[in-house]
Amino acid sequence: MAKYLLNTAAVTHCRKLIDAHQYVVSSDWRDVQPAAEQQNDYLEAHSWPDFSLWHLGLTSGEVELAAHDLLQHLDRTRA
Repeated sequence: MAKYLLNTAAVTHCRKLIDAHQYVVSSDWRDVQPAAEQQNDYLEAHSWPDFSLWHLGLTSGEVELAAHDLLQHLDRTRA
C-alpha cells in the first residue's frame, strides 16, 4: 500500500486562507473544480511548489486529522 505524507506547507497555506476569510463554505466541488486546462494555465504562471499548496495529501491518517483540524479552525473563525 502506498504511503503519503501530510503537506504541512499546504496546511499552513489553508490556515492563512481561513484567517483571511478566503473561502466558500458551501459549494459543489464538481461545479467549481478547475478543468485540466485551467490547472495547466496555473502551472504555466506558477511554480510546482505553489501548485502543491493546494494539496494536503492523500491518506486517511494524518491528512484526515489535519483536514478535521482545519474545518474546526474554519468554524471558530466564522463564529
